[in-house]
Amino acid sequence: MSSPHSHPQRRLSSFLCLGGITVVCLTGMTVRASNQELPATFAGVLSDRVTQATLKNSLTSYQEIAESREYAWPLSTLVPNVLSAFDLPDCYRALEAKNLRQIEPWGPVAKP
Repeated sequence: MSSPHSHPQRRLSSFLCLGGITVVCLTGMTVRASNQELPATFAGVLSDRVTQATLKNSLTSYQEIAESREYAWPLSTLVPNVLSAFDLPDCYRALEAKNLRQIEPWGPVAKP
């Protein structure tokens, strides 16, 4: 039997409920090897409490990396078997309903 905190979306939801948070705005950006935009993207898609998401230098697509001869994203960016379920444009479409703002998205070589 799994703990209620064993799933990331449940942990996020539990965290957001602390202190009665009702509106959440996420901001994520790539800073060297720290890819905050991907957790922000996934959290925004998974949580109903997120009402706005701003992503700077977010990866445009896992498919683009898969088809590219070269890429500059760290391996920690790559989710195993992700393309069998979804790609990042699917997430971005879902976030459009939450006022998604993308600033300078980056392709496989981590440049606009």
